[in-house]
Amino acid sequence: MIRIFSWLHHTKIFLKNKNLILNRYTTTVRTSASSNYRRIFVDRTAPLAMDLQDIVKIMESLAPTSIAEEWDNVGLLVEPSNPSPISHILLTNDLTESVMKEALNQEENGCKVGLIVSYHPPIFKPLKRLTQSSPKEKIIIQAIESGVAIYSPHTAHDVLWGGVNDWMLSGISKGIITPLAVKQVTSLKSLCLSVGGITDQEDCKKVTNVLCESTNTTQKEVTFSTEETADMFKIFTVKCGIDDRSLRGVLPKLTEQFSNYKITVSQLDKIPKPGAGRLLTLAHPINLNTLVLQVKRHLGLQHLRLAKPDGWSDDKLISSVAVCVGSGASVLRGVKANVYLTGEMSHHDVLDATARGTACILCEHSNTERGFLHVFKKLLEGKLSSTVKLSVSQTDKDPLCIV
Repeated sequence: MIRIFSWLHHTKIFLKNKNLILNRYTTTVRTSASSNYRRIFVDRTAPLAMDLQDIVKIMESLAPTSIAEEWDNVGLLVEPSNPSPISHILLTNDLTESVMKEALNQEENGCKVGLIVSYHPPIFKPLKRLTQSSPKEKIIIQAIESGVAIYSPHTAHDVLWGGVNDWMLSGISKGIITPLAVKQVTSLKSLCLSVGGITDQEDCKKVTNVLCESTNTTQKEVTFSTEETADMFKIFTVKCGIDDRSLRGVLPKLTEQFSNYKITVSQLDKIPKPGAGRLLTLAHPINLNTLVLQVKRHLGLQHLRLAKPDGWSDDKLISSVAVCVGSGASVLRGVKANVYLTGEMSHHDVLDATARGTACILCEHSNTERGFLHVFKKLLEGKLSSTVKLSVSQTDKDPLCIV
């Protein structure tokens, strides 16, 4: 009788009392006691896994947390003390109790959800306690007890070119897209880490390996410089851009292993980055009714809310649309555009906009964000191991509906 146990990187086969090792995709083996080959069946679809920190590095490379709004709480929010390799990732817009239940109950090919990527951070305001009396706290407790990590990109996806706001405009007629605001932020890796005074070229490789293994840095991003002393002796310096979180992790390792070298950290210059919101100037004006139909089709909605300035008809020509997904009033306020497109605005913000000659299209908060999960899924599929399963929540939905 052959019993097959699929492990992460290989499969062990126990044939009677003889222990055999079978490579991941091999279906032919030879026993140690015989030169005869035997064909056996191996399930090649059995999922493999990736380390949590490797996945976090990929998330960071796609939407750096350094470009998120300062008030936001993004990145890895829940990290299990002994994280299992991740073989299944669930994407959701909001991490509700129903989504958490879906994650914990979901298992395919022995592949449980090990990481939930929630666009909205389930931990936003500081938590003073973790009890069963609060739904949000219960969700975090369940994640911790089940060893499920939680990651949130939120406004890093909002400001990113090709992010949620650009996706929102992709369903509307073409035109020129510009950011509503440009903020001065540091580059994606805001710090420069330098290890200088290296006299051994082999140590340059060792320093590089530590940087790449401990941070979201690739070897291509590491630079080397050489200078010669008066006696023609070569001194090497290794540099790379790094974010604050990665620095805190790698600095102790560098100081322990390379204490005889000069390790310095400096701030990189600030550069302009797009802020939240976009302005679409249409190449060819369209009427208001056409715009509404395009938005409904793009978001898969039968109904939305529309506020028009006095005297406007559905045939009013529209040449500019300002968009901010989610709750966009604070970003859109004062922007000159024919239409504001967002998820929600307060009653008084809508009155103010229409009084100034701007129509408002309101689609409900998460309806303007959720569709981007499928775009993000494809981006992740191009970066993650093909053996890591990605799925979008089936229970996640906007809590409001028009009846």
